[in-house]
Amino acid sequence: RLGWLSSLLRQLSPASGAETSLAQANHLRFLATLLAELSWKSAPLAAELLHSETLRSYVTHPYKQVREEAGALFALVLHTVSPCVSPPSPSASASVALLQEVESFVAHLQAECHAVSSLSGGVLALEPTAEAERLTARAAREAALYALRHCLKLGRPQTASRLLPALLPAVLCAAASPQPPDLSNFGKSVAVMLAQAPMEPQLFVALVQGIGAAANSPSWHLRGCLLPMLKLLLYRGQFLEPAKENRDMLGALLLQLLGDAQQEVREATMPLLSGFVRLHGDEARVGVLEWAAQRASAAQQQVARGGGAALAELHAGVLALEALVTLATYDVPLWLPAVLERLASFANAPQPVKASVIRTFADFRRTHQDNWPEHRQRLTLAQQELLADMVVAPSFYA
Repeated sequence: RLGWLSSLLRQLSPASGAETSLAQANHLRFLATLLAELSWKSAPLAAELLHSETLRSYVTHPYKQVREEAGALFALVLHTVSPCVSPPSPSASASVALLQEVESFVAHLQAECHAVSSLSGGVLALEPTAEAERLTARAAREAALYALRHCLKLGRPQTASRLLPALLPAVLCAAASPQPPDLSNFGKSVAVMLAQAPMEPQLFVALVQGIGAAANSPSWHLRGCLLPMLKLLLYRGQFLEPAKENRDMLGALLLQLLGDAQQEVREATMPLLSGFVRLHGDEARVGVLEWAAQRASAAQQQVARGGGAALAELHAGVLALEALVTLATYDVPLWLPAVLERLASFANAPQPVKASVIRTFADFRRTHQDNWPEHRQRLTLAQQELLADMVVAPSFYA
């Protein structure tokens, strides 16, 4: 009963250069309404749309409203092939053909985004160097973000599950790109929505692996932009099987980011490491303490000999100790005094290590001052004197 409308809309398809952007956006909007009405019966129409060069050119259209409608239309096509839609058996062949067109369209969109697949082992660059390619990549990334947001906001996260491993690099690059700011904020919001969406264990592993591949990017903006999404995945990983493998994978990724060459990335990772240890208990705490002691001891000797490259390694070890101290905000467990002693030994290290040590002891004094008469009983006299020297500023007249 809607065949005549489908034929009419295909015949009236506006050319990219012959119609206004408003006419092109309205045409996509009409097609989206038709796809939503037909549901699984729209498989032939959806396959034809994905195969056409018109829709493929719209994902890099210079006007935002056309890209938005193209992304929404693609999201409705994904809903047609999603597991929640159960077509009758006569439509099975059409669904297979549509799935092939979806994979082809995703490959085209990924190529236009200029984002190397995280799972292919390539190094993920933030943006292309050429100006024309940069503008094309930004437009395609925005279209991909619109498609993902459309799936998530309509409560259909399962429709986007097949896209995430391929389009995750585009989402992360858009979130980390400083220009334009609107695209960056859009990418950050979609990344957080993806981390909160329902997902199967296999998809969770694929996302963490994609983030791990992006952590090797030469852009520190991209590496730092991984943390908001990773923070949510740290919490969700404890409820997905296999829990132990997820814990080890996330812990290794956190330690990699904690040892990043950029100071801002290291310091932003420290609170996440503290929360990770709080979630996984004593076993994770012992592992982080061993890692910090090994990293700091080896780097301290190199820094003393004038090795500037080892300063980041030393700072990473000190930040790991700081993460352990922040676990006991209002208590002094048995393992904490030894950590404080170890941390105090780096008080005279170069910056930014010294600033981290001073900040840690200042926060420790602030959070423990209300119950300090009780907490000090758990420290030896030498440890109390050491702590007093760390939290009281030296006087010229002393």
